[in-house]
Parts: sequence; C-alpha cells; structure tokens
Amino acid sequence: MHFETGVPIPSSRSRGGRRSAGWEMMQIGQSVFFEGKKYRAVRGTARYLKRRYGFACLVRSVERGVRIWRTA
Repeated sequence: MHFETGVPIPSSRSRGGRRSAGWEMMQIGQSVFFEGKKYRAVRGTARYLKRRYGFACLVRSVERGVRIWRTA
C-alpha cells in the first residue's frame, strides 16, 4: 500500500480486503487509491478505519477507481 499526499478531493457530485498492514501509519491529508474498484466496495473500508482507528475519511469515485482520503 502506498499513501499519497497532495491529491485534491473532488466534489461529492463527481461520484459516478478490509485489513491491510500499515493503515495505522496513514497521516491526515494522505489518500489511498483502489484501482478498478467501485465506490460501494470501498466505503466499507472507510467505515472500518473509523471504527478501528478513529480516522475521519472521505471516499470518492475517481477516474479508474476509488480513493479514500484521511481527513482527521
């Protein structure tokens, strides 16, 4: 898994493995891209991050997949 910083969050109007090593190292402002995945498949991961680590996240469909941003 590779965390990225500086990827802009698209507006919510652009919407069209539960456990991975390293989630606890994700910093505010970083994001993770899931290539070829659907929004509904990834939003469960964001719920898991909130429940397990207390992360606030945004999930958005982007070109070629879905991205999760840690916002707090």
